[in-house]
Amino acid sequence: MKPNRPYTPGPDEGRWRARDRDDVDGLNEPGNRPAAAAADCVVIATDHGCHDYADIVARAKLVFDTRGVTRGLRGDNIVRLGE
Repeated sequence: MKPNRPYTPGPDEGRWRARDRDDVDGLNEPGNRPAAAAADCVVIATDHGCHDYADIVARAKLVFDTRGVTRGLRGDNIVRLGE
């Protein structure tokens, strides 16, 4: 399991701040794009706007979307919670 955390506690007493784009270890970042393809399943548990979900769906073998962020995207590899 490789979690992605685009938000992390900031230096000012635990407040949350968005990481700089270069610091996000997301599946859609250029250096980690192969991670989506290498994963058995990408689980979308939160709907952060910083992710390129279309790119993740295009690369991943299987996407389990618990937040509905892939609505509007098509793919045999998408499983949506509640559908």
